[in-house]
Amino acid sequence: MLKEGVNVSLGTDGQGSGSNLDMFETMKFSSLLQKGIYEDVRSMESYEVLKMATINGAKALGLESEIRKY
Repeated sequence: MLKEGVNVSLGTDGQGSGSNLDMFETMKFSSLLQKGIYEDVRSMESYEVLKMATINGAKALGLESEIRKY
């Protein structure tokens, strides 16, 4: 999806469904799943995972102009 230009973002599920609301765990599993599926440690760069958890989430909500980019 990233290669096709789709804005992929990460989030956690609500507390009522048993999620622990841990974004770092979500980021970790997102990265590990991609690497395991493609059997290539370079298939998901850490920077891309960080973007999916931060600025891409803001883009999904239409708030990217509210976030300072460095």
